[in-house]
Amino acid sequence: MVKLLFYDRSTTAQLLLKSEGTSRKSNKDRAHFINIAYGSSMELVCQMKISH
Repeated sequence: MVKLLFYDRSTTAQLLLKSEGTSRKSNKDRAHFINIAYGSSMELVCQMKISH
């Protein structure tokens, strides 16, 4: 159960950040949100490695 909560949180964060980033007008703002989403992706990878 706890594993699923972590996965869900990371996945949701990635989707929300990508959505928000693509709505930004400047490339700098878009890149900022995409970088944060990438960090959430790496967080998910780490959580999966720890859980196995």
